[in-house]
Amino acid sequence: MRYLIIIPCYNEALNIVKVFEDLTEFIGATRLNADILAINDSSTDNTEQVLRENKICFLSLPFNLGYSGALQTGFKYAIEHNFDFVIQFDGDGQHIPTEIQKLLDAQAENDADIVIGSRFILNSGYKHGLLRSLGTKIFTLLINMICGEKITDPTSGFQILKREVFSRYAKMGAYPRYPDANLVIQMILEGFKVREVPVKMQLRIFGVSMHAGFWNPLFYMVHMFYSIFMIIIQYGVVNVSPSKINKMNQLAFIILGFCLLVYILIKVKNKQFSERESLMWIFAGAIVLVFAVFPGLLDFIARFLGVYYQPTALFLLTFFAIILILLRKEQQINGLEERVKELAQQNALIMNKIEKFIK
Repeated sequence: MRYLIIIPCYNEALNIVKVFEDLTEFIGATRLNADILAINDSSTDNTEQVLRENKICFLSLPFNLGYSGALQTGFKYAIEHNFDFVIQFDGDGQHIPTEIQKLLDAQAENDADIVIGSRFILNSGYKHGLLRSLGTKIFTLLINMICGEKITDPTSGFQILKREVFSRYAKMGAYPRYPDANLVIQMILEGFKVREVPVKMQLRIFGVSMHAGFWNPLFYMVHMFYSIFMIIIQYGVVNVSPSKINKMNQLAFIILGFCLLVYILIKVKNKQFSERESLMWIFAGAIVLVFAVFPGLLDFIARFLGVYYQPTALFLLTFFAIILILLRKEQQINGLEERVKELAQQNALIMNKIEKFIK
C-alpha cells in the first residue's frame, strides 16, 4: 500500500521544516511506504523558498485557494500518482507524526474508509477557543441526530482516507470551504465507514491559525451550519427517531437564526450596509434569533393581536425566503469560483510536471 501525506501550507515557513523532519523520521522508523507532499497555498512569506531549499516535494498554487482548495489539489495529485491512501496532516506543527500509527492501526482493524484522529475521546489536554468548543459540541450533536453515530471531534483535520474517499473529494465540483463536520455527515449518509481514534495534538508554536480572532470562528460556524443545512436538504434526515424531531427542529432554527445574525454582523463589519441599514438588519436578525430560541413567543404575540393564522408557518416562509435570496447570490458566483479553483489546481499540477521534466 502506498500512502501520500498531504500538508497544506499557508505562511508556514517557520513550522514546515520541523514538520517535514519529524514526518521523515517517523516514516524511516516504521518503514511506511509513504511520500510527503506540501501544498503551498500561495503563501505571502518565504514558505516556497524554504520548501525548495529543503528539497521538500511540493505544489505551489498560483493564488490562494484556502485550506480546502489546497487539500483538494493534493487529492488530485494522489489520483494521478496512484496512491492507495491519503493522510491529511497540518503544516503548523499541531499534528504529531508518531500518532499516525494509531490511525493506521484503526484503519486496518476496522477496514474504515475514513479514520479521524480525535482530541476529545480521551482527555488529551487540548484546549479549543470558546466558539470552536461550542461549535464542536453542536456538530457532534448534529451528527448523532442525523446519522446515528457519535463523532467526538468532527473538526479534526488529522485523517486517513481510502482511495474511494479522496477520489470522491477530488471530483467534487463544490468541495466545501471548510471540510469538517459537513463532510463527515455527507460521507456517512453515502455509506462510507467513519471511525475515530484518540490522539494527542499540540498547539502551534509559530504563525497564526486560520481560526484566530473573533470573526474567523464566527464566519467558520456560519459556513458550517449552512453547509450541513444544505446536506440535510439534499440527503434527507435519516436515523432520527420521532422523539428527536422536535429537538432537531428547535436546534435547526436556533442555528439558522444565529447564522443569519452573524452574516448580518459580518456585512456590517465590512461596511456593506449604511448606518441606517445596519441598525435595521441587526434588529431584524436579533428578532429572528429570539423567535427561534423562544418559539412560544410567536403564539403569545399572535393571541395578543388576535391573529389566528399559524405564526410558525409565517416564520418559516420568511426565513426560507431569506435563505433563498442567499442561495441565489451564491449561485451567481459559484460557477466562476469553481472554474477558477480548478484552473489554479491544474496549474499547480502542470508546473510540478514541468519542474520534474526540466530536472
